[in-house]
Amino acid sequence: AGSLRRRRETIGDLDLLASSPDAKGVFDVVSGLPGVHEVLLRGETKETVRLDSGLRVDVRVVASNEFGAALVYFTGSKDHNVHLRTIARDRGLKINEYGIFRGEERVGGATEDEVYATLKLAWIPPELRENRGEIEAAAAGTLPELVTERDVCGELHWHVPPDATREDVEATLAEARRRRMEYVGAVVAGTSVEGGSVKVGWEALKRLWELHGKRPSGMPIVWLVGEVAGTGAGPEGMELDYLIRRPTKGPARASRTAFPPTLLIAHLDPTASSTGIGKELRAWIDWAAAHDAALEVGPGPNRLDSIGSGEVRARKGTLAIPTGLGSAPDDPTFPVALGLARRAQANAAQVLNARSREEIERLLASRAAQERRG
Repeated sequence: AGSLRRRRETIGDLDLLASSPDAKGVFDVVSGLPGVHEVLLRGETKETVRLDSGLRVDVRVVASNEFGAALVYFTGSKDHNVHLRTIARDRGLKINEYGIFRGEERVGGATEDEVYATLKLAWIPPELRENRGEIEAAAAGTLPELVTERDVCGELHWHVPPDATREDVEATLAEARRRRMEYVGAVVAGTSVEGGSVKVGWEALKRLWELHGKRPSGMPIVWLVGEVAGTGAGPEGMELDYLIRRPTKGPARASRTAFPPTLLIAHLDPTASSTGIGKELRAWIDWAAAHDAALEVGPGPNRLDSIGSGEVRARKGTLAIPTGLGSAPDDPTFPVALGLARRAQANAAQVLNARSREEIERLLASRAAQERRG
């Protein structure tokens, strides 16, 4: 629950909610988990622990008929909940973490759907619960349709590790197949984030070349990608499908790009705050709009947060959601990036890698033809 469920960029602690008739049993399991440093507090329905990392975790256990109301309450935000209580009061109801009541009678609370329906509202995605018009939209039936995990069709920005082998390439593409991806863009040329050359092991590169443009045994198609700094020309001497550009300091001049076409802007410096985005990022958003390129959203200091993503969406730009392909099984990149895009109210049409392989291929062909014509 809490800020994490709403996919806020930062959180103070973790709020976990469980439904069980045996709260003590739940707390015994939680306090014995790896990574739990100490138990700070234990009551009848709440336990607070501190992790080895120092992060504080509040675990609450509620009855099953209270779970939906408790989930709404502890997900927040505070302003969202205050607005819900106002609506309930206007309807002669009372809402709290235990349920919705008319006098002493419980009239809802087992599920979130039930809570919102009792208030004559559509269910509201957690990422939108900030009291910024989402309740009015839920009442009017005009909530935005947000991008979902099922919408994402592939990975456009896979950095092949320098020590990757042929077997590593096969394993990553097998993972992509299990995740039902239609395509994988593999960065094999250009300059690295650190400023040196992108290095890909010969065996891995050879296997990527063998698979380039093919789909053996239902595998996703492989596209070869170059990564360059600023607005300069792409690397020479290699047949590439598209470029990824890494913004550099200074103005992003909207000049004609070199072939192959630029598809993605990555390694951004968002410099975002609660009051807006930095001038350099705004210039790159404009550059991306002028060149029909997507901007990458996700965790870390080098991707857009929900503020920058919202700016892109407002300017009718396009986002790209990194999938964490080839990373550790518990890598948070994909769920966090997806949550930030949803928090920015992005739908599938505003996410480049929510397009099918055929749609991306048509886009690349069209862009290549335009740039060759000059």
